[in-house]
Amino acid sequence: MLVLFWLFVENASIQKIGNHAYYTFWYVLGSLPFFVIFPYLLPKLGFGLAMGVSVLATLVFFGVYAWGLGKVGIVLI
Repeated sequence: MLVLFWLFVENASIQKIGNHAYYTFWYVLGSLPFFVIFPYLLPKLGFGLAMGVSVLATLVFFGVYAWGLGKVGIVLI
């Protein structure tokens, strides 16, 4: 919300502010698997390995997610 206020104060167009909010929603959804995988792996693998595996898994998920959204007209990448 802070960024939306910032864009408004800097006189960004309504279109730009709306696009920012819209795409933030889709990017947040794509990053949620990290926050499920990381806490599960942390006690099993330790911080470094859990972070690495979680980031890689999220990148793979996000690629598939972005590809799927692209099929319905929402282009993230």
